[in-house]
Amino acid sequence: MSATASSWPSPRRSARRALALFCLLALAALLVLLTHGLGQIGPLPVQLLMDGQPVGGPLMLAGLTELAPAQRLLAAAALLLLALLLLVALPLLMLGGLALLLLLVGGVVLAVVGPPLLVVAAVLAVLLSPLILLLLLLRWLLR
Repeated sequence: MSATASSWPSPRRSARRALALFCLLALAALLVLLTHGLGQIGPLPVQLLMDGQPVGGPLMLAGLTELAPAQRLLAAAALLLLALLLLVALPLLMLGGLALLLLLVGGVVLAVVGPPLLVVAAVLAVLLSPLILLLLLLRWLLR
């Protein structure tokens, strides 16, 4: 039985699957390491001082070392989710704020000075093209 060209998966789809599998394995490894690390937390090397005098003892995260393994796994998953959220959402929010600021400044300049500054609007569009590229990349990844 001979295989036709259409029966084989495309190289792009295979690369996506391999990348997705690698990312899932890396996240699973990170989750296991975080779970193990939460069980090993000791006193933090931080001391609270008031007027040069120590107040209380060393800071402790004692609750994390006494958790059951399933609870440590859940805490590690929460930390991992928080880290991923910060890695993705924070840069997007900052880039969006910058884009909004550039659009507002460009709009005010265009309204005040007039038609000769349409060139400035074109330059702003070119400068904001990474946002458009990011949106197209997100659409391609989610498709």
